[in-house]
Amino acid sequence: KIMTGIIAIEEIDDLNKEVLITDEMLDGLKEANASVVGLKVNYIVSYRDLLYALLLPSGGDAANALAISISGSIENFVKLMNNKASSLGLNNTLFTNATGLDNGDNHSNVFDVATILRYALKNTEFKKIYETRKYTMANGMELIASIERSSKRLHLNVDYIKGSKTGSTSLAGVCLSSTFDYNDINYLMVN
Repeated sequence: KIMTGIIAIEEIDDLNKEVLITDEMLDGLKEANASVVGLKVNYIVSYRDLLYALLLPSGGDAANALAISISGSIENFVKLMNNKASSLGLNNTLFTNATGLDNGDNHSNVFDVATILRYALKNTEFKKIYETRKYTMANGMELIASIERSSKRLHLNVDYIKGSKTGSTSLAGVCLSSTFDYNDINYLMVN
């Protein structure tokens, strides 16, 4: 979803532009047991709201909505993702969807994900969203970063983490990317 987010930001001219949520954008997510934010058919949301929904609670519905509204189809959006991976020299990454779910030959490794994140963090809009902990969409839906939910459940102090994106699939297991400062040094961690 890090790649989905940065590609979307680079392709969108106006983050305030609104998107109508369609059946196609939600198709198959429930059956795949995907993480979703709860978008419904005929909701109208801004691109900005979709980006926060994608990166904070890891909404697969937001990922598909971004992909389809930007490129006309998930397949076309995935081409943009793979083109960017190629331009970044990522030899161990292949995208088959915008959600990061296990299907087809969707794969990456820690080094490639770190490279994508380093690239994405150069974009001020991406960095702002990535470092946000809570956000309220225009429709009133409150989004909380997944690191916040996890830290409360596990009783962990994550105050030192500046930005993060968590994820989990059967094949990849539990994953985390994060940034933090320690002794005036900026760190980026992917596992």
